[in-house]
Amino acid sequence: SCASAADLIVTVSGIPDTRGDVRCAVFRSADGFPMQAARATLLRQPAQTANLEFRFEGLAPGRYAVAVAHDRNVNGK
Repeated sequence: SCASAADLIVTVSGIPDTRGDVRCAVFRSADGFPMQAARATLLRQPAQTANLEFRFEGLAPGRYAVAVAHDRNVNGK
């Protein structure tokens, strides 16, 4: 059988406040993990204290690493 692309849904909880945004990055390899977002597929949403859901669509089969950051002052760090 053939492996096909799939979606990955990452649910983030426990954000302490609504300042800035939350970034979720999926890395295909260890190269650049966890801080070099340029080497990842990156999604962002405004911060909120309720759960956030990030959907990465059409990922090829394989192993991935996920990094999440709350960027309170939206400086990219």
